[in-house]
Amino acid sequence: MKKPAEELGMLEKEWASGKRDTHIARRILFLAWYAVVEPSFVTGIDSTPYVKQVWHELLSVVERSAQNNLESALILGYMASFAPYVFGSDDVWLPKAQSLLENAYKIAKEQNRTKNELSLIGYNLAIAIERVKANQSSNGVQNGDEGEVDETFYISEDYVYFTDMFHGESEYDRYFAWIFGCRK
Repeated sequence: MKKPAEELGMLEKEWASGKRDTHIARRILFLAWYAVVEPSFVTGIDSTPYVKQVWHELLSVVERSAQNNLESALILGYMASFAPYVFGSDDVWLPKAQSLLENAYKIAKEQNRTKNELSLIGYNLAIAIERVKANQSSNGVQNGDEGEVDETFYISEDYVYFTDMFHGESEYDRYFAWIFGCRK
């Protein structure tokens, strides 16, 4: 199992060599985000100078993918909701997080995901909505429409979420398996 810093170095080399796919972009973006939101003694990542150079390109790839890819919409929405400052202004990224999670919910419904999976996305979306409201209130903005989401959360005793995602050994997979309650 690679440490996050080793994993980031390997992924950066792949990206720099011209291998440009969403899978790699998501993982680099996550590790850079992780390095900002967690202290280096947790992540093992001291700095991300290469990522700073290609940040906008990575973000663009993942944002485009999030339009129709559940994993991209879900993880980018989660990261932007949890720590919008990593991406830019809270005024921009909190509503964007809400929109990404709304899209994840829509994609999941179209894919006939389980009630548990929809509920978990809805739960994260509700948190994003509350963060948008709090940010708007602190800026003196009126609260707007919250979108079409079933806010009834269903959590079964025997839950298994996103069985097709987050089952690798990378830090990305371990982190999101933990966040979203995935089981192998």
